[in-house]
Amino acid sequence: MALAADLAADHAQSLQRGIERALSATYALAALVRQGDGVVQDFEGVATEMLPFYPGIAALGLAPGGTICCVVPLAGNEKSLGFNQLTDSAQNREARLARDTGKLTLAGPMNLAQGGLGVVGRLPIYLAQAHGERRFWGFSYVTLRFPEVLDAARLPLLSERGYAFELWRKVPETGEHQRIEAWNAQALVDPVERTIALPNGAWTLSVAPIGGWYHVADRVLEGLVGVLISVLMAYLAWLLYAMRIRDAELEVLVAQRTSEILAAQQHLEATVNAIPDLLFEMDLDGRYYSAHA
Repeated sequence: MALAADLAADHAQSLQRGIERALSATYALAALVRQGDGVVQDFEGVATEMLPFYPGIAALGLAPGGTICCVVPLAGNEKSLGFNQLTDSAQNREARLARDTGKLTLAGPMNLAQGGLGVVGRLPIYLAQAHGERRFWGFSYVTLRFPEVLDAARLPLLSERGYAFELWRKVPETGEHQRIEAWNAQALVDPVERTIALPNGAWTLSVAPIGGWYHVADRVLEGLVGVLISVLMAYLAWLLYAMRIRDAELEVLVAQRTSEILAAQQHLEATVNAIPDLLFEMDLDGRYYSAHA
């Protein structure tokens, strides 16, 4: 379970960092608006230069008063021009929250006005007025499309390692469980979960082994048994080899002893044969039992 928890944490952190980096582009746009007191010279050129530095962004735009006036790239996003983020029923909750709190908000996943599924990050922009007052100018925003927004998380690597996963969130308005991305989600039994903290909300990544936790334990046990059997087989092979070496050494020793006995016997016979006189052999009791001439 510890491995699954570590994997879930790694992928969740990668996704969070990727989204945060993409959303940070709204601050750069807001700075340009404030610097120009509400006017951005050559927005198309500036935004086009910015896009390569923020992987995952499908569109950068400005919405003075909440209505989109300019977007880069324009191709594929034409339908978003003139879209009022403060009055649209699908997006006005997060747009008004951003305006009223002065904080960056994230809306979605949802169906985008220009088509397709994505999320929209909005940063409210306020311009300084006389006497220290501030005036709401509108929003800088970024659009992130699916599935590209998930590229940083490298979620397919989880399935390659034998884990089922589901990326989901609770819809703020209804509390409904909304699935964002999943693979083999029916196998998620007692999953480990990691939270992805995002502006005004959170997503959750749930991860579990495809075969279940008990099957993982079984596979570990099977692996240990396999290792034990391999060790025993290696030990038996070593014993057999050692026995063969010992047998060979014994054969050499027997041959040496036999050779020594034969040599001693031959030496004794040669000695006896060399004696010319009669030789008597006696036992310990003094009895003669052999004679040689």
